[in-house]
Amino acid sequence: MTEITTMDLFITQQERKRLGIRIRNMAEMLLAALKIDPSGRQLIIACGSGVESNNRDAIITWLNKAVCCEARMDLVVPEQVVKALERHLEHSIGRWSS
Repeated sequence: MTEITTMDLFITQQERKRLGIRIRNMAEMLLAALKIDPSGRQLIIACGSGVESNNRDAIITWLNKAVCCEARMDLVVPEQVVKALERHLEHSIGRWSS
């Protein structure tokens, strides 16, 4: 019984780690696609919880809220995520000029 529980915990930790890597990679793609300064602080309130130290961390927080699990991450199309973040930013802080 203990071995099964420990194994389930280990798998969950592995899945969480894998999801974290995928979310960080998606965040890097968003930063590049939208030409966002990763070390800037402009998106902390719009995308983060207010305690992040930079735009990269704020986008990672936003992605963690949007993508609950690795199975859902498999359904994500990068172009759709770019559009979703653009909509979120337009809603949160108004329209951006190109």
